[in-house]
Amino acid sequence: MLAAHGRAWLARELRTKSWDDLHRLWYLCLKERNMCLTQLAWAEKKQAVTRRSSELPGLYLGRYKKAKLTMNRIKQVLSERASLEADAVKAADMKRVLHYM
Repeated sequence: MLAAHGRAWLARELRTKSWDDLHRLWYLCLKERNMCLTQLAWAEKKQAVTRRSSELPGLYLGRYKKAKLTMNRIKQVLSERASLEADAVKAADMKRVLHYM
């Protein structure tokens, strides 16, 4: 039996979160994304050896897409906040952080 996983966060839900919460969620999604990519690479290598397909790659591909979508939405929300920031120095700092995400 395959384990169920949740859905991607919506932008309107993320807009209610603090900077720290978004930062934590970003790294949780990054960890999830990297885990999925590792599992997909492992399954691809195993599949090349055994020539069998399984449901495992599909499960991790779905989880990967949801984590990536949430990460894109977090970046969108933080970009919106940076553009609305009145203090130019703080806005520039926020945009610099976004550039490296």
